[in-house]
Amino acid sequence: MVTGFGVEADRAIVKVSFTKKHRFSSFGNQFFNTTVQLDAGVRLLTVQVHVGSKHGTAARELRLCHSSCALFNVGSLQDWLWEIRIWLDRNPNEVVTIILVNLGSASATELEGEYSRADLAHYGWVPPNISEAPPLSSESNKTWPTLAAMINSGQRLVTFVNPLTPDEADAPYLLRENDFVWENSYAVTAAADFACAPDRVSNTTTISEARDSGKLFLMNRFLYWQQAFGIQTPDRRVLAATNS
Repeated sequence: MVTGFGVEADRAIVKVSFTKKHRFSSFGNQFFNTTVQLDAGVRLLTVQVHVGSKHGTAARELRLCHSSCALFNVGSLQDWLWEIRIWLDRNPNEVVTIILVNLGSASATELEGEYSRADLAHYGWVPPNISEAPPLSSESNKTWPTLAAMINSGQRLVTFVNPLTPDEADAPYLLRENDFVWENSYAVTAAADFACAPDRVSNTTTISEARDSGKLFLMNRFLYWQQAFGIQTPDRRVLAATNS
């Protein structure tokens, strides 16, 4: 587990590997809630954000679902952010990253309201340029902040959103994922097909080009199990081998 006052504290965040959990609300993906996973060392959380209705009313509410809220609905975004805020309060030497897959096309203003109501906004990391990743970092030129610097500043929560129109004036800590992150393929059904080649952002073509961009690398390493009617579910049959 990476801790802010451990051996990684003086490394730039781009030079540290964090364990990620994929889709908190996904079918069959997670057996423990967010607090348990954070306690276990997970430091990168991803969820899908959809637009739904507040329970018992017709009021608009941002909810955590997967594909369809009619099938996989685990509650409101605000409640989940509140859980993360409580954990950060209790763990002052830790840095956490969130990726919001913004399928509801919520604006930065609406998302900022959710963060503020959860009393989480003050933890948000604000980069020098909210529309572009810092240049490639090195040991002698740490363009990304170190974990120690983030902890000391209090900006211990990194939030990437896709898609998003950034709002520097009111929500500078809500960052467009594609400006700061590149990923390998996530739609893999056979271990032999795992690769590091860029899959997203689409205009990045080679590993060296992606690396030299200075962006963070998000490595997807999980297998889907192909079901009938084109449905894919996490392949729990080979979980031990996939995670080895």
